[in-house]
Amino acid sequence: MSKVKVVFPSVLAEITKEKTIEVSASTLGEALEKVAANYGDKLREKIFEAEGRPRRSLSFFINGRNARSLKNLDTPLSDGDEILILPAVSGG
Repeated sequence: MSKVKVVFPSVLAEITKEKTIEVSASTLGEALEKVAANYGDKLREKIFEAEGRPRRSLSFFINGRNARSLKNLDTPLSDGDEILILPAVSGG
């Protein structure tokens, strides 16, 4: 297991009361599950859909690279990696 930093957007930091936390995980999916478990159903509902898939309105970046272009939830993590959670921004 690797120790990684998870960075929350303001909307999620309101729930966690922290902008960043550290978790130990082997993959992105495992890190997200641990984060959700640590902060309860309110955060879980913001990160995951009912089927357990991450919300499409969120993007996850690992060290600046979009997880969708890597192995998505199966992306392996290394010590010191940073996971940034970004909500989709709409506008015109």
